[in-house]
Formats: sequence, structure tokens, C-alpha cells
Amino acid sequence: MNLRNFSLKKQLGLSFGCLLLLLLFISSLAINRLVRSENEAKVSNYLSRVELLLVNKEVDHLSWIQAVSNFLLDSRQQRLTVETDAHQCKLGRWLYDEQQQKQLFDIIPESKALIERFKQEHQQLHESAKEIT
Repeated sequence: MNLRNFSLKKQLGLSFGCLLLLLLFISSLAINRLVRSENEAKVSNYLSRVELLLVNKEVDHLSWIQAVSNFLLDSRQQRLTVETDAHQCKLGRWLYDEQQQKQLFDIIPESKALIERFKQEHQQLHESAKEIT
């Protein structure tokens, strides 16, 4: 069976059918890549927000450490006025929020061990202020 034996109508139909299949294939590839790019952009945006949040919380804790240092060095200060509950400081509220952690672990599963270690060190930091008072 030779393509030339088909009528012009069948030849055109086969040609357009092949072009349509090729167009569908290329379209599905393009849509797939667009969806992947959108997901990567969402992840990148989320990670940028987390990075900014952590930088801000680092600044908060540097201020916290400064307040503890001032209390220890200035004999006129009678009371330590920093948050001693690791769950109540701004970082702690994010760090111990199960929904926030689930979102982070869904995006970066490897971060779970790091966050658990970070929680322990954060807890120890706040415990040190309790011991000082």
C-alpha cells in the first residue's frame, strides 16, 4: 500500500492528521514546561520569603542577645526584659507552627533534621535567659 494510491482527500487528511498530532505533542510539552516553571517560581518565591523571615528573626535575636548582654554588664538594670519562652518569641512562633513547618518540609524534605537541631539550639538560648534571671 503506497501513499500515492490514496485519493487526494485521504492524503490531505493524513497530512493534516499528522500535523495535528505533532501540534498536540508540542503543545503538551510546552504546557508541561510552563507548569514546571510556575511551580519552580512558586518554590523560589516561598524560599525567598523564608530567607527574608529568617534574616529578620536573626536581627531580632541579635537584639535579644544585646539586651541580655546589657543586663549582665549594666548593674543599674534590675530586670531582664527579654522573652524567655522559646515558643513565644517571633522566631519561635514560626519555628513551632506546625503548618509552617509542614509547608517547609513539603518543599524541602531535607530541612527537617536542620530545623530540629535549630529548635534545640533556639530552646537552649532561651533557657540561658531563664537561668540568668
